[in-house]
Amino acid sequence: MDEFQPIKYTTVVRSNEKNWVWLPQSFKTFLIELEHISTKLLSSDRLILFRWQRDSSWLIDSTIARSLKQKWFKVPISEQFNFAAQNSFERHMLLSSAVLLKFRHITVPSPGLSDLGEIHLDLDLLFDAMKRMQQYPHLEPDWHALPGTRLIDWTSSADIGIFFANRGRLSDQEGALFF
Repeated sequence: MDEFQPIKYTTVVRSNEKNWVWLPQSFKTFLIELEHISTKLLSSDRLILFRWQRDSSWLIDSTIARSLKQKWFKVPISEQFNFAAQNSFERHMLLSSAVLLKFRHITVPSPGLSDLGEIHLDLDLLFDAMKRMQQYPHLEPDWHALPGTRLIDWTSSADIGIFFANRGRLSDQEGALFF
């Protein structure tokens, strides 16, 4: 990504072997830099996908991964598991069991979707249930201990990314937009 440099001198760039971060001075500067990088990437025939988060300190994880790390393992959302824990058999068994329990036994289509499924045979009820959990984890009535899904949302629209980076964001949080 070294061929892509900010056009505003006030945009700070931090980079290391894993990350390349632009920190625009203001939202206006952010929009200018976003237009700049989007135009450059589109002209190079590259697919641009955007990932948003309301807190820039979070790692790119799914909602269910953040919940498990924070609630079950007491690992801060902004940190990874240590190497031993990442590769432990016990951790993988616990994660697999939790995900299988939630998605095999607890996840069911809502009654309204089930009724529609009887009318429209081409409707994928499980997909719609997963979509509901992904987009509205706070509305899940069945298992509040483990909200969300294992999916990580990406979009080809910067506007959608900006919307979700700011949705639910507290005034002391810096949102993040990845591409």
